[in-house]
Amino acid sequence: MQIPVNERVPGLEQTTTSQDAEGADVTSLVERFRGGDSEAVGEFVTRYGPVIRSHFRRKIGASMHRLVDSQDLLSTISRRLCQRVQNGRVSAEDDRQLWALVYRIGNDALVDRVKIVSRLRALESEGSPFVRGMRDRLDQAGTGSSQEFAEELHRMLGLLSTSADRELLVQWLHGKSLADAGASLGMNAAMARKRWQRIRETLQDALAE
Repeated sequence: MQIPVNERVPGLEQTTTSQDAEGADVTSLVERFRGGDSEAVGEFVTRYGPVIRSHFRRKIGASMHRLVDSQDLLSTISRRLCQRVQNGRVSAEDDRQLWALVYRIGNDALVDRVKIVSRLRALESEGSPFVRGMRDRLDQAGTGSSQEFAEELHRMLGLLSTSADRELLVQWLHGKSLADAGASLGMNAAMARKRWQRIRETLQDALAE
């Protein structure tokens, strides 16, 4: 199961032209991003969130719609963009370059989620009750159907109450350590372990039913 990821964004010129026609001053936001103003990220996402979500809903296949929630994806884009701004890693000079950066961040986040499927298969060999429970449930969804597999995984993610919990699980499934995953979400190691324990308990209770 693969989703083609391209650096070129089809229809980008039309998108940004439409935004400019509405009087949006994207250029001023670019300047604020380059100046390290993280509050500008919130303004950008609030203003253009629907555009970003619509773009990625078109990119993913129908079988992945239930696995990839566009609102969660938008939250991930916002968080990663904010980290770039705070770390002075935004080099975009105009609105077009900014949109290319935003969509590139989204593409990377999207690939992370798609790789969950193959990562879970690899985790079967670990043999822990938690992993075995997830594996068994996903096997019941039908090993021959990637769509059923994705839908069952989406249901598991849906059991978690916050975007941060879902992102932590996604990053763990993608092979990151809890410490690194937690750090990317602004958590220290103790906070990440505590949240991970809650995630495991939530999923184990659901898998036991």
